[in-house]
Amino acid sequence: MIVVEAKYYPYLLMGVGGERHTEADYVAMFEATEAVARQAIRDKTRHVVVSSSNFNMSAAERKFVAARAAAVPQELQDVSLGAYVIAESLAIRGVLTALRWLTPSLVSVEAVGSVDAAMTATAAVFEAHGIKVNAERTRGARRWLEEQTVLQRKAAGAPG
Repeated sequence: MIVVEAKYYPYLLMGVGGERHTEADYVAMFEATEAVARQAIRDKTRHVVVSSSNFNMSAAERKFVAARAAAVPQELQDVSLGAYVIAESLAIRGVLTALRWLTPSLVSVEAVGSVDAAMTATAAVFEAHGIKVNAERTRGARRWLEEQTVLQRKAAGAPG
């Protein structure tokens, strides 16, 4: 399952579970993130995407996501200051590298190994752009990502 959560904006959070996903799953994910981007344009705000994933995409999924990502209008991409994917697996980090090669026009996507690393990197991006983030939103985003990470580990059969 793919979950998109904007409750802690300017953190745009995503949880990508371990099972295979259909094109419809990815279309729904892109539609949700594009809706947030359109709202950001209206509100003149910017965000950082942080995704928790224990999921290794198939070649067909990588191809579909790369094509769909390449079709995202530039103005929707421009409201994102960057993206971090929490991927504990080196294989998943490799998939992310491949996706960056396939869609170099997309905003910077960096793989990090933990929620702490993602939150530290995100804080630096917000600070560099002069964006003040409410401490409660930051705590909420961290909790949400930690919960997603535990759920994904359990779904994969790994200890929480």
